[in-house]
Amino acid sequence: MQDIIDYVFEWNNESSKNGLERLIEDRCNEAEEKAKIKIAKNMLNLNISLANIEKSTGLSKSQIESIKR
Repeated sequence: MQDIIDYVFEWNNESSKNGLERLIEDRCNEAEEKAKIKIAKNMLNLNISLANIEKSTGLSKSQIESIKR
């Protein structure tokens, strides 16, 4: 019986850990995307070509064009 309790406790801790790791990763990805958009806006203001902005930020042409609007 104690083995089952220990297993459930360990599984619960791992599930929480994995959920927290995913949450942190999602937040980091959101922050990275916001930073890329900010850089793209600055580059657009400097009249840098879309192709160079794509290469520099990794954003797609359609993402950059939506920033321009």
